[in-house]
Amino acid sequence: MIINETDKTEELKHNIYINEKGTVYISEDDVRNLFDNTLYYDEEYNQIITTSDTKVANIEINNNQMIINSSTVGMLDSLIKIDNNIYLPISDMELVYNIKVDYIESTNVVVIDELSKGMISAMVAEDTSIKYKPRALSKNIGEVKQGETVSCFYTTSKGWRQIRTKERRTWIHQS
Repeated sequence: MIINETDKTEELKHNIYINEKGTVYISEDDVRNLFDNTLYYDEEYNQIITTSDTKVANIEINNNQMIINSSTVGMLDSLIKIDNNIYLPISDMELVYNIKVDYIESTNVVVIDELSKGMISAMVAEDTSIKYKPRALSKNIGEVKQGETVSCFYTTSKGWRQIRTKERRTWIHQS
């Protein structure tokens, strides 16, 4: 699992679950660790209460709706329990946490971009080699074609920009 430009797989306490519809589920413990350290399970009402900088969401187990800041919002999937652990459909939490979730089935990788962290999408202006490291003598590991869209992160003082294609995270030199 990649969040922004960082591999968080080793930090996960539980496995990610992906259902037959492609909905990505992350355990309550992992959501608490990665997105909301105040996430709370209310046993009396059988619901999760989670917050972000601007939103509060109440999500009942086995209900395909959540309440975000007093407004009811439909969900594609509901909270589930696996081996006594509650799992949140992180794919449905994009509104709450201001994130974008992608599951790349061909590589079995979940990519989550925190939209408030400065990640941008850009269209490549011309065919360009991509490098393993931000150096001219670094190994070429692929190419992005003109018109392809990549996710972009920070730029170094030497003019290199970290990008992510669908397959990998890597470096490209900006001219």
